[in-house]
Amino acid sequence: MNYWDSTYYVGIAEYGYCTLPSQAFSPVFPAFIRVFDLILPRGNFWFIVSSIVVANIFGEAFVIYLYMKKGYKIAILVGLFPVFLLFSTIPYSDDIALLFLAISMESTDLIALGSFSIALATFLNLAYALPTFAFRLKRWWTFIFPATVGIIAVLLFWHYDGSPFMYFTIEKKYWGVFFGTPIIQEGSIMSSYLHYGIPSIIFLVRNYAFMSIFFVGTYLLSRSEYTHRFFLTLYCLSIEIPLMFVVGVPEFSIPRLLLPAFPALFPYASYIKKDRFFIFYIIIGTLFGVIFTIWQFRSFFA
Repeated sequence: MNYWDSTYYVGIAEYGYCTLPSQAFSPVFPAFIRVFDLILPRGNFWFIVSSIVVANIFGEAFVIYLYMKKGYKIAILVGLFPVFLLFSTIPYSDDIALLFLAISMESTDLIALGSFSIALATFLNLAYALPTFAFRLKRWWTFIFPATVGIIAVLLFWHYDGSPFMYFTIEKKYWGVFFGTPIIQEGSIMSSYLHYGIPSIIFLVRNYAFMSIFFVGTYLLSRSEYTHRFFLTLYCLSIEIPLMFVVGVPEFSIPRLLLPAFPALFPYASYIKKDRFFIFYIIIGTLFGVIFTIWQFRSFFA
């Protein structure tokens, strides 16, 4: 489990920012790892244990929060969604961002943007979604909090690396990230070496399947009676649309990168009206969660 992004987070927690690629990763998750590690014995193994425990705590807290605010149907839909099942248990920072995103969508202006600021500090790509909060909040001055996070991040890159745009330079140099077109993305997936024996077309179909689930859910959200549905629709689109154009290593992580658009899954709960259908979803969700986990481990963590 301790491969790819996990390696960087654990390394930052244990040694700090010792390499240039590590600077593309937020310090929020490593800080939580470091704090929890204070009660554990010393050593790299225990930093890994700490990272797994922290990820699971925030993953459970996210589902519990959804249950408290949206009810058990939505909590089950999101909690047993195959991608979330995997990435809520391995040492990735997604769970921290998801919890504070959920809080930001259910809170008043000050708490909303304060929570979004923590989510943004955890996952810098959420900056695309910040403008959508203008359609939900009444106090514009509260935008100072996420703006401050962005300014601090830019200043830190400028101070330590000599360029305020070093984050994008690192993403391009080490992960080959740039924005192209859906056709370029498709060609990149089909020609990439990151397959480990799994046919390229399967990755492509997988991406299209998850994108379809989220885009259809966003459409249903726009037609629903949810409070702030206009804001939620724009928010989900701000997460989904950029992923159609990203090229590089992240194109293989599109199902995970869609998770911040979790409100797009809410409308599906209204189409599952009877509890026995939810039992069926629990079985299917768990089954596909296991399949997706095996797939990811074979592709990336093996």
